[in-house]
Amino acid sequence: MLELYHNNVSVCAQKVRIVLAEKNVPWTGHHLSLARGEHLTAEFKAMNPRGVVPVLVRIVEESEPFGPDHAIVLEALGALTQVGDDQAVPALTTLMRRKKLFARKKARALKEGSLAALRSIKTAGAQRAIEEAGRTGDRMLKKLVRETGAGT
Repeated sequence: MLELYHNNVSVCAQKVRIVLAEKNVPWTGHHLSLARGEHLTAEFKAMNPRGVVPVLVRIVEESEPFGPDHAIVLEALGALTQVGDDQAVPALTTLMRRKKLFARKKARALKEGSLAALRSIKTAGAQRAIEEAGRTGDRMLKKLVRETGAGT
């Protein structure tokens, strides 16, 4: 089950909860009190060095995208398309470069989802990641970047 570290007044966290509800994704919430500084504790900063909520990228980083977590990772990519920021760029870059023999459909879905999330982030870091993927990615990734344009 998806675990979401959030705060009720965080607009970004609200957006993630709305997307999860609309897609009927089950999740367990871990409410953090920003007033008490729970997002600044060493334990939370080990998960998220910037100390911001929500924490959704961990799903992408710690899942088995070619195994039983494939659907959850695709849902997380969909949510990142709507609420992602530069914090997600390294995890998305790593995910879109993953490969597995005999998992072409899953690999394509992960690469497309990662590219869509990077495009929606619309920052210089996300743009650089897309351009780099177009130059140095595997054949499928290069083709997907070309088909949709590096910056669109």
